[in-house]
Amino acid sequence: MLRLSKYMKRLAHTSDQLCPLTDDDLKRLQNHLLGMFLDIARVCDKHGIRVMMCSGSALGAVRHGGFIPWDDDLDVMMLREDYDRFLAIAPAELAGRYEIMAPGLPGETKALFAKVVDTHTVFSELSDLRAPYPQGVFIDIFPLEYLPANPVVRSVKHFIANGLVGITRFTAMYRFRNPEFRRYMSGTRALRWHYRVRLGLGWCFSFLSHRTWCRIFDRFVRSAPSARVHYPGVSYKWKGFPLAAILPVGTASFDGHRVPVPHDPHTYLTCVYGDYMKIPPVEQRERHYVVEFRLPE
Repeated sequence: MLRLSKYMKRLAHTSDQLCPLTDDDLKRLQNHLLGMFLDIARVCDKHGIRVMMCSGSALGAVRHGGFIPWDDDLDVMMLREDYDRFLAIAPAELAGRYEIMAPGLPGETKALFAKVVDTHTVFSELSDLRAPYPQGVFIDIFPLEYLPANPVVRSVKHFIANGLVGITRFTAMYRFRNPEFRRYMSGTRALRWHYRVRLGLGWCFSFLSHRTWCRIFDRFVRSAPSARVHYPGVSYKWKGFPLAAILPVGTASFDGHRVPVPHDPHTYLTCVYGDYMKIPPVEQRERHYVVEFRLPE
């Protein structure tokens, strides 16, 4: 979903292009996401693929016994070897209702990790209105990569990977630009500067397609097995957490279902969030805005 910077949040309150999800929308979205996850989990169980909830979804399972009340997405992770097997199997297993986009699959992709998209839904984000990839309610699937044991190698890979993350974002903004998003980003001087700089950087790197840059990143971040793992495409990418905190996969209660979570949720969530049991104040909770949201009846 569109996660807004402080400048964009300020503008969003007066924009007629974006709207926050209502409480009813949020509950319906959460129920739909859980159904999608159960479909994914069934495919993984059938083929012996290890899958588990991660990030805010794992936090919700531990702290709330389900979704964090204000959360509007569902995140999943797999070790790289399971992730590659899933991408080889899932397109056929989930065909008919879901589409999967990922750097290693044919077609354009939005992100540096896999997304399972329910094509029977409508979920439009402003920056994606003219993008060529499938759009709808989605679940993110992050590949867990091994952290290099050598600190010098780890630092070099960290530096290069961060650069590649920026390049993929800039080229996506340039390649998939649309007038609606440009008008939105013209609301303040800070937003105009932010947009023009990133658009210019995207033009500089557009000698390769966005899909190609994503594939370069996907190949670059792979490493030999080690005692620590991380997800290199998100904000806390290079801290990592012990592999022993992930495997063997554990379970937790999630809105009346038993779902897979990391083996040692406390260690995992502490690595990711610090004091994860502390409820953030209302003003620090993310608000998410969409252009259009619709589920089948």
